[in-house]
Amino acid sequence: MPNLLVIYEIAARAAAVRSKRSFREFERWVKEIIERYHDAAVERVARVHLFRLRQLYSV
Repeated sequence: MPNLLVIYEIAARAAAVRSKRSFREFERWVKEIIERYHDAAVERVARVHLFRLRQLYSV
């Protein structure tokens, strides 16, 4: 159950990204979350959001 809350938090923070600077902060935060939880679902959701935002901000 706690991992489901983490997934929702990742999605909420990804939706709040509005600039390259906030994208970089989100990227750092997500990498920490992936290392902390070691869960396939959390990693999958995080990578999907990172991929989408990388394309959006052409990083």
